[in-house]
Amino acid sequence: MTQEGHALLSQYRRLLIGQSESLAKAFYDYLMSHEPTAQVFSGFNEARMQKLVAAQADHARQMLTASCDHAWDEKVRALGRVHQMHGIEISWVAGAYLIYQRHWDHLIHMAVPNQDREALRMYLHQLLMHDLMLQMEGYQYSVRQTDQDRTALFAAMLRSLTDVPGETGTEAFLCVICRELIRDNDALRWSWYALATTEDEPLYLQCEHGVEIQSTIVNTPDDPCWKALHSGQVVVFPLSDPTCPEWLTPLRTEIAEIAIIPFGIHGQRAIGVVGSKDRGYFQRVGLDHFAAFAHLSNLVMALQQQSQRDPLTGLPNRMALDERIENALERANRHQTLMAMIMFDLDGFKAVNDTYGHPAGDQLLVTLARRLQGVLRATDSVIRLGGDEFVFLLDDLERWTDLEMIIERIHQTVEEPYLLDGVEAHVGASLGITLYPLDDGKPRDLLRHADLALYEAKVNKATRTESHVLYTPRVAQDAIHPFLRGEEG
Repeated sequence: MTQEGHALLSQYRRLLIGQSESLAKAFYDYLMSHEPTAQVFSGFNEARMQKLVAAQADHARQMLTASCDHAWDEKVRALGRVHQMHGIEISWVAGAYLIYQRHWDHLIHMAVPNQDREALRMYLHQLLMHDLMLQMEGYQYSVRQTDQDRTALFAAMLRSLTDVPGETGTEAFLCVICRELIRDNDALRWSWYALATTEDEPLYLQCEHGVEIQSTIVNTPDDPCWKALHSGQVVVFPLSDPTCPEWLTPLRTEIAEIAIIPFGIHGQRAIGVVGSKDRGYFQRVGLDHFAAFAHLSNLVMALQQQSQRDPLTGLPNRMALDERIENALERANRHQTLMAMIMFDLDGFKAVNDTYGHPAGDQLLVTLARRLQGVLRATDSVIRLGGDEFVFLLDDLERWTDLEMIIERIHQTVEEPYLLDGVEAHVGASLGITLYPLDDGKPRDLLRHADLALYEAKVNKATRTESHVLYTPRVAQDAIHPFLRGEEG
């Protein structure tokens, strides 16, 4: 671009600049007339579109007045990166420059003397080509960066699959994902997951990597995490949004936007959250890779649930017990409430098997499992250890009388008649109970103490006044053989 051309442009600059608004409107009319680009703006309201038109008009004015220095060149390259980030194809970017050329050609034809038309037209053509070249440089840079980011996400997925042993539970797998997502990705600065237990229970950040805030997230209508859980859809939330919840505002200096990915199966709901320092990162890279992490997590959850389910009753089995105990203790400590562990088995079950056969006994256990699930609260658990042995985990208890009411419901449920192939059968239950934190033991100690209390209830069945025994140190002393079983099933 020559000094002569720049001087000629200066002579007619006012004419060209004066039509910038109509040029910008024609520019967006062109974009909106094609489905691929119109789709990009489908969610924009009128005010936002007017803002874009104004910005485009300003770009046209600056193109005619800029000195084409380094600062201007970088600004145009950045515009190319924005276009790529928003999914506008390069062909549409290049085609839009035809709008500029046609618009200016028309003005030249109508208002510029013949002797200056061709020289001005050629100079404006060079100006447009320079601008387009800079945009394409920025666009290409963004494409390369996007490819690198997608490659990093794919590598994180592979590492997550190979770094976790096959028998590892869901929580360990999710922790590996949170770690690997931000390990080699400069744009991602924050990752964690949370399990949703009930609507009233806040979300607690688990396996937080990168930035750490250790917050709790209460269920409110506007919170983006709960919106993602309720809708089952990925939510991308910019922290600059005026509705940004208070627990997120301290991150605004480090995180531009977060993606919230819901996942979960069979009533177990969860979210994974990833934070980026770059606004528009998730739109540029796409959400498919993050959806893939959600599908992998669902697969691991399904495999774990399958391995931790009793095939006869559908209840959690012994393999699920440790995790259930840990979760119940965590809630008890967090809420400063009591947690009861009840181990019980059936009185008279062996007689049912001997009289009616094992298929009838299995039918009784299936019926009992269904009944027990109906009397428990959402946070309670019942686990089948094997045979006619079960464990209850009851948390959020405020007082002993709360537990007494649940024990009474358990007895009523167990003692209801069972119709087995047209024959009515009856069983009872013996219960051994330990109460945390009155019994401030480790999970395995609590289980052993409940087992000792159950033994005490069984051996004194003939003389006892209650069908349950609460663990105390005296119970441990009285238990001659803590693991005695099977005198009567």
